[in-house]
Amino acid sequence: MAATTVELPLPGGNLFLPVPSAFLGELIGEAGELGFRFPEIYEAITADQDRAGMAKKQLRCEKKAWLERGTPALPGLEPEVAEPPKATPLHGGRPRMLPETVLAFLAISHYFHSVYSAESAERLLDSMSVYSFLLGRGLGMPAMHTVGDNVNLIGEETRQLILRCQMQLAFVEGLDEFDEICGDSTSCAANTRHPTDSGLMHRLLDRIYRSGQDLATFGLPAFREFRTGEWLATLRSLDFSINVAKTAKERKKLYRKYLKISEKLIFRFGEEAGRICGLPETALLDPIRRARLGRLWDRTICDLTDVCHIHVRCEERVLEGKKLKGTHRVLSTADRAASWIAKGDRVPVVGYKPQLARSPNGLVTAVLVPEGNAADSAMLMPLVSGAVANTGVVPRVGSFDDGYTSADNLRKLNEFGIPDVSFSGAKGLRLLGEEVYNGETLKEARRNRSAVESLMFSLKHCHEFGQLRRRGMEAVRAELTDKTIVYNFCRIIMLRKGVGIRKTEEQEEAA
Repeated sequence: MAATTVELPLPGGNLFLPVPSAFLGELIGEAGELGFRFPEIYEAITADQDRAGMAKKQLRCEKKAWLERGTPALPGLEPEVAEPPKATPLHGGRPRMLPETVLAFLAISHYFHSVYSAESAERLLDSMSVYSFLLGRGLGMPAMHTVGDNVNLIGEETRQLILRCQMQLAFVEGLDEFDEICGDSTSCAANTRHPTDSGLMHRLLDRIYRSGQDLATFGLPAFREFRTGEWLATLRSLDFSINVAKTAKERKKLYRKYLKISEKLIFRFGEEAGRICGLPETALLDPIRRARLGRLWDRTICDLTDVCHIHVRCEERVLEGKKLKGTHRVLSTADRAASWIAKGDRVPVVGYKPQLARSPNGLVTAVLVPEGNAADSAMLMPLVSGAVANTGVVPRVGSFDDGYTSADNLRKLNEFGIPDVSFSGAKGLRLLGEEVYNGETLKEARRNRSAVESLMFSLKHCHEFGQLRRRGMEAVRAELTDKTIVYNFCRIIMLRKGVGIRKTEEQEEAA
């Protein structure tokens, strides 16, 4: 038999399909190691599961009490005065996913970028690393929606705890000293299509109509038809014509017709909403269905308000030729929290503007997702404070982009305990002065700033940080924090192997 240099894995519990040594297996092991070293993570995940379970159980108790109140008492018996229903502590029921498994699937799901897409689900089901992890604990593969639901119910405080524990682990093991901090912002595209006034109004009006029809399923009068279907079809056709119009004059003519028809629909839906207003509160429904009706009605009124706002702005912009600011503009029917993000000369996107803090060895020590297109200068101190809270170390050098430059920020950073602060760019030069700006310490800090661009590249192209799947501020913050956590897991694995570790002057001299 010919000699070979390939190392064959030893079969352990699986004779015919030995588990390969894949990076995913190391990632799962890293998540398990973090949970073992910091058991408070598992306690926090269990508390999040309890909180979600209690909320569902409370609704079931309220429904049961509602049914009992609707049951007449027997003749001669006085009905008992019922106290407000309150859910008892959780016990029994179906076995829930273990916190250890939830933490592992947090890493697995974002390593595959999703568990809801067909491609990701197939990869997850075919993974021998996942199979080995579950087999070793006597578990079977859960349904994809079960995995997604359990990962998504992890609270923001628990996610920040995981991030903080990662930093503590890296510091204790000497993987990073956190003596420097580099901050920057980036843009993330929301899970929505590019906004146009005609497209937004048509989609909102169509959703208002469908929501109005759904009211009938709750025993309420549905929105009356009249000529709604005909008008919506006309708006759809006009929207297409507006998007392919070759001249501004032609587009303006089409918009005038579009706005006239959409105004009719807005008034029609406004009349229908006014006719039904007050009935949702008096509907005889159990608490669960009442909550669903409340969400449906709130969304309908919110959509009607948004379409009125877009209609007024469109008239001013297109017909009257006014130049309007982008603030308070409705940009999406799917994600109302998304904003117009413009960074320098780059192509603007509809989405979010997260702030990231990077350590010398490439770990993300803090991530913030503000509402709207927040100014970098206003986010600097919260970003630095978050990084110090996670690492427990006040860095001696801070390097930031020119957008963070301000005399107030410089003063606060010095008072915070960071003596050497570098702001790149012309504003930083004016603020710091040429002598300080060209000092060796700040020169070195500016040279190291290219590393943060490498971080952004890795996050966006390896972890899909630049394209969001979830919608809404809370869900987006959770998704970006999860992707940051998985990136840090991967980075810790690489640092343990000695890849990308910054060498100190003493280490370089010894080498």
